[in-house]
Amino acid sequence: MVKIHQKHLVDNINHIPLFVSPIHFLYCRNNFAANMAAKILEVVIKAKAQIQYWS
Repeated sequence: MVKIHQKHLVDNINHIPLFVSPIHFLYCRNNFAANMAAKILEVVIKAKAQIQYWS
């Protein structure tokens, strides 16, 4: 479980920090997705507010 495959590590060394656990990685990915969704929602809400303001 703790053992790191060297080839995999070399392939991904520029993309992910070292010694990141899979759980932490998944958490960060989910957090990123949640942040993106929140930003999109914020833009949509602002756009609707603008449309109501102008109409």
